[in-house]
Amino acid sequence: SQGVTSAQYIIGVLYDSGRGVDADPVEALLWFQAAAEKGHGNAQYALAAAFAAGRGIERNPDVALNWLRRAADSNVREAQFSLANILATNPVARDSLIEAYRWYQIADANGDSRAADLADQVAARLTPDESASANRAASAFIARNVARVPRPGRSSTTTDASQTTAAAPAAPAPSMSAPQDSTGGAPLGRDDIRQIQNLLSTLGFQPGVADGAPGPQTRKAIREYQNMLGLPADGEPTADLLAHIKQTAGVER
Repeated sequence: SQGVTSAQYIIGVLYDSGRGVDADPVEALLWFQAAAEKGHGNAQYALAAAFAAGRGIERNPDVALNWLRRAADSNVREAQFSLANILATNPVARDSLIEAYRWYQIADANGDSRAADLADQVAARLTPDESASANRAASAFIARNVARVPRPGRSSTTTDASQTTAAAPAAPAPSMSAPQDSTGGAPLGRDDIRQIQNLLSTLGFQPGVADGAPGPQTRKAIREYQNMLGLPADGEPTADLLAHIKQTAGVER
């Protein structure tokens, strides 16, 4: 209540997940908003997820996209990848593809293993001038915000880690660290699938009875979640999907 941004974010996580308090998505939204307005990247990403899913407030894709952009600008890797996916799959203008390519490049620099191939696919649809413009913008962002050594065997727009200074967002709660790829991972047992079903219900989706069986209704709910968060929508219940949903819901991984 005295304005400590990271504390406001953590309180939001607790109300969102019902850890230590009764779950209250509206109260969570208020705390996420307070932290997000002060530039807390993970709070901005949580706010984007809330508006995308209609959790604690009426669904509003436009507002969700705005907060997703702000989270990406705050160097939240998952927000960068999700934003790139949305821009690449639903381009409303040529600029959307260019921007998608830029964010894939940045997500790749941040260590997202999914982003490199998708960046190449988008680059194939761009002119040389468009690619060059996106590369310059990505390089400038990476130099300001990302410290990494380019991966061997891959051409990169990044600079050497020794030449960059990381500018991370305010310290997040451990439960909201960036998730792994939501479309991969080992097959899950019934308990884990039941947890996915319960979390999807908590987030406002409708997976049906939490019976641990990945039936058609559960897969439909997974695809809706993936679409809302800008992820590849395969409907598969995997370990990485569970980790991603836990992040969104604010549950310990």
